[in-house]
Amino acid sequence: MDIRKVISWLFNHLESLVVLFSIVGGGVLIAISWLSSIPLYQLVLVILFSVLGVLVLVFLILNQYRQFRTGRQKKIAELNDKDMERTIRDWLDKPAFTFKREASTDCLFRFVVTDRQGRPVTITRYKAEPSTVLLTTAITLSNEHRKKHDTLNEHQKRVVSCNLRIEMERYGIGQQGIDNELKRAVLSDLVLLDNSLNEFYLHQRIFFVTGAFALYSTVVERELMFVDEQDNSREDSQT
Repeated sequence: MDIRKVISWLFNHLESLVVLFSIVGGGVLIAISWLSSIPLYQLVLVILFSVLGVLVLVFLILNQYRQFRTGRQKKIAELNDKDMERTIRDWLDKPAFTFKREASTDCLFRFVVTDRQGRPVTITRYKAEPSTVLLTTAITLSNEHRKKHDTLNEHQKRVVSCNLRIEMERYGIGQQGIDNELKRAVLSDLVLLDNSLNEFYLHQRIFFVTGAFALYSTVVERELMFVDEQDNSREDSQT
């Protein structure tokens, strides 16, 4: 039996248990009062005040216990490697994401989360850089965009990749592989593993990276549309 789970269940249901015991106790007291001819209204008042007093005491105890646990709880940067991995895993294993763990010999841990739009983000803590977590997403062109991109000349490809890099710089995301061929681009964001890191901030950075993924795809589509418009304008001027 897991004692921690039992204790956690008791604390989570303590209020209900108190009410239940109070009702049972009240019934016992009512029975006693009937047998001993104590006025019922007096007993009811005693029961009400007793229940109220017990509830107030329970709330005070729970509040002190939470403050005690909060005071003793270690910050993320103070955890050992195993506990840190478990904590971040718990932060990531949420309904908003599809979650999985990947094994890697050069990493302390690596998780992959995918949002509801199918945009994946890899969260990696490398052994060589244990004080940081790297968030990355890899992007390849869709079949439709790849076919169109392959028809471009070298100058047009340079324009597309240059504009892509400019937009990623404006967004503030790290980037690799945005060259003329656009075979596989990697967008990245670095998060420090200091005591300010929490679940909300990590989720915020994940959404930042998925936002960059969406922006990249939109910019590619826009640039290819510009090429189409230029080609159409050139053809119209020649006719």
